Amino acid sequence: MSIVADYKITRTCGTCGCGRKFEEGEEFTTALFESGETFDRRDFCRSCWNEPAEAYSFWRARAAGADQKKKENPMAVWAFFESLSGDQDPQRRKLAFLLSLTLQRKRILKMTGTRRDGAREFIELEKRPDGTRYSVEVPDIRDDEMAALREEMVRLLDTAV
Repeated sequence: MSIVADYKITRTCGTCGCGRKFEEGEEFTTALFESGETFDRRDFCRSCWNEPAEAYSFWRARAAGADQKKKENPMAVWAFFESLSGDQDPQRRKLAFLLSLTLQRKRILKMTGTRRDGAREFIELEKRPDGTRYSVEVPDIRDDEMAALREEMVRLLDTAV
């Protein structure tokens, strides 16, 4: 099964589950819920958000104007990375690795070294400024898989990565 097929996640439709349309610049919460082997994305206005325990990951976002360019939301990237960082699923580890690269580029994570465990290689990371440490496996990702992963990250986070 391809990575693209594994992670079909909808973009924001600009409305809350209650049906209310978000106003330009309005803050809302996006949450991911596990749905079998994939994720289901749901957006919530402030009055509908109650941080459900079954949410896999969540973050705050702002409704963009019709003519605004989508920008990377580092909080969305961080929230999803943190949720995936301990996951043992091979496809999710690939997503965690890609997210870690994005977070390094944004200087939220700093690479402190590498290590090997048999045939597996890991990058050692530290979160700035609190010093929390993470170890992320460096997966074997083919070029065609990388393109599919990036496409899914954009679809998932509704942002450029």
